[in-house]
Amino acid sequence: MSDVRTAVCTICAKNYVARARTLMASASVHAPTWDRHVLFVDAIDGYIDAADEAFRVWTDHDLGLPDRSRFLFRYALVEANTAVKPWFLERLFEEGYERVLFLDPDTWLLSALPELDAAHDAGAAIVLTPHMVRPLPAGSYPGEAVFLRYGAFNLGFLGLQRSETTPAFLAWWQGHLEHDAIDEPESGHFVDQKWMDLVVGLFPDVHVLRNEGYNVAHWNIAARDVRDAGDGALRSNDMPLRLFHFSAFDPSEPEILTRTGLERSPLPATGALRGLCRRYADALGANGEATVQAWPYAYATTADGVPLPRCIRRMARGEGVSELGDDPFARDAAWFNEPCAPETEAGVPYTRAMHALWCDLSALQWLHRDARGEGRVAYARWFVRHAPENGVAEAFIEPVREALRRKRRRGRRLFSRDPR
Repeated sequence: MSDVRTAVCTICAKNYVARARTLMASASVHAPTWDRHVLFVDAIDGYIDAADEAFRVWTDHDLGLPDRSRFLFRYALVEANTAVKPWFLERLFEEGYERVLFLDPDTWLLSALPELDAAHDAGAAIVLTPHMVRPLPAGSYPGEAVFLRYGAFNLGFLGLQRSETTPAFLAWWQGHLEHDAIDEPESGHFVDQKWMDLVVGLFPDVHVLRNEGYNVAHWNIAARDVRDAGDGALRSNDMPLRLFHFSAFDPSEPEILTRTGLERSPLPATGALRGLCRRYADALGANGEATVQAWPYAYATTADGVPLPRCIRRMARGEGVSELGDDPFARDAAWFNEPCAPETEAGVPYTRAMHALWCDLSALQWLHRDARGEGRVAYARWFVRHAPENGVAEAFIEPVREALRRKRRRGRRLFSRDPR
């Protein structure tokens, strides 16, 4: 293990603190000279006491994010936790570290990382691990085409070293993640990760760590044989198993590696992997998993507690950002239900929530071109019927539904026969 001043860090919301504790406990065993840091993109008062943790606790208030409230408003939980990454890494370098290793909170160190140290010793400023380093067997999960959507490299692991390259890389990454750390693989965006496909071509001193003992996970397990070496240590394709990534792992089902995928069919943990999963589940339990997983995310709702759908969050990326004000989280649901277009004879409003969804779905802009004007009633009917499918809460739908009811009642009175 190198004696260069090194930080190992992770980022999570408070409901993942058991996983962060488990990761940092493994780092204290296998990399005891590294300083440990956990950033919470969340409000932690009343839940987590920094003095009780075996790592330095940071929150999003410590990062100097640009327009912090708008920044966090535009992103859902996973997007926000990944978007802040280059600012956190930059802050750690400002603390004087020569090397910084980022690991996802659901990773687990199983040994020291001499190959990472060797890469940095040889001059690597940026160290990346590919999702796969050999072809996956034909017909195996998840298939190679998935990486064309989600990226060639997995950002659950990122090693950085102080150099001329590093600040330029972080500034470039920040420039993209301030507004475009979105989870939209269909449009070529996958949070912070897809951008890494460009890094090898854009920056010098990038090392691709192809060692098959690193970042072993459900997406490459079909090509990595995890087995007991006979001395209590595990190996992956005859290499020491250094780091396992328990992405999409449910500790209540330790016999299953993941249920991720389009069909949510289980991928079982077999052989030596089954024992590893049980050990990890036990470690999570000892670190409070059953308690913390229900802790609420502070940036999930409007001021009055209505869940924020993607379309309303996207207002902080587009033309509605100034209208949201300096603190969008101070807006309650009623504000998003206010009309944002002139009233028509139909008496049906065109609300900010309706406009947010219209802007977010390109198909609506074609199907309901005149949603503000003569086509408003047709769009309102679509909105009432289909907005729930797009994560829009009932609090944003009911005012539109009620306006349509009033319109129908007026129509019945207008055309009803005189009972006399």
